[in-house]
Amino acid sequence: MRYPAAVACCLMILSCKAQAQIVKPIEGVPADSAVANIHVGGRVVRHATSDGRVVYEHQWPGIYFESRFEGQRVYLSFKDTWNEYRLLIDDLPLVTIAQPGDSQFEVSDLPPGVHQVRLEKVTESIDHAATFGGFYIPADEKALSVKARARQIEFIGDSSMTGYGNRSASQICTSEKVRLTTDTQQGFAALTAKHFNADYQINAISGRGLIRNYGGFAPDYAMSKVYPFSLLDKIAPYEGDGWHPQIIMVKLNADYAKPLTDGEAWKNQKALNADYAKAFRSFAVELHRRYPQAAFLMWGTNISRIKDQKALDAVLAWQSSLTDEARRIGINSVGFVPIATELENAGCDYHPSLAGHRALATALTNYIEAHPQLWQGH
Repeated sequence: MRYPAAVACCLMILSCKAQAQIVKPIEGVPADSAVANIHVGGRVVRHATSDGRVVYEHQWPGIYFESRFEGQRVYLSFKDTWNEYRLLIDDLPLVTIAQPGDSQFEVSDLPPGVHQVRLEKVTESIDHAATFGGFYIPADEKALSVKARARQIEFIGDSSMTGYGNRSASQICTSEKVRLTTDTQQGFAALTAKHFNADYQINAISGRGLIRNYGGFAPDYAMSKVYPFSLLDKIAPYEGDGWHPQIIMVKLNADYAKPLTDGEAWKNQKALNADYAKAFRSFAVELHRRYPQAAFLMWGTNISRIKDQKALDAVLAWQSSLTDEARRIGINSVGFVPIATELENAGCDYHPSLAGHRALATALTNYIEAHPQLWQGH
């Protein structure tokens, strides 16, 4: 299934009519409805219900669900008071479903024939897991298969990958405003994956570093400790059946975003640097074990813009040391994507805006297009 085109039409738990489709909340999914086949993008925990159906618990950003069916009607079910979703059917105007709670929706008046439906999680929910109850169709309609894409790309990182506050009109934001204005699906990671028609996982959390989070908060939930799991409660290990990304992009440097404070595990910067180096190697070893075919990309500096020779030498030495270490692990392909520092950081807390994310996506897209062998893990 390719990504459907989208033009804007929004609703806040109301009806929205655009062309032939009508989306409205209903009391419940009809008992005789059939389960539609689902392709899931991202990490979920599947739970069987008492009536033999499956629901999808999720927490990582950038999750999406896709289905295909032949008919004129489809139903959706949610348990989520935190997130915003974007519903796309064929080339019809998109519909925004914001904080649906425990609710069900009906999409009706579709033209006869085959339809593609996609539900995207837009916002980030660090502290709360949520549940999508699936797609359902009337018993007289036909569920169709939906295939995974040939290309797969994974992003591992922090707020730069989640689309942190990228829709905000101001740089000063409350935590609630950050939550409401974050749009992972318009962040550079999702934009790049969609450009290449690739399935994607965005395993990123705002403010999280590899071993030390921003300012030292929540030390038990640094990326190295939560990455192995399907949810951030660290209970269900992620098995990854069917997930074999050809490209993995890593950006984990929130460890250094703020100075060390009293009470943290490291007495000084030197100790943090040493532990970070060890942890990064262990993390790379684990990633290579999971995905031995994957090429690795790092968020790099645009060295063509560095005028100071000492600074340039330091960047080149860092890149060389990482490349050498990767090769010792067995990773044969490591690239550094040149990222300009002059981004439009007009989003919350001086993060990239929508325009900034489009610029980032262009930089990453250009790099991958210049190195097509990355899709073969080279």
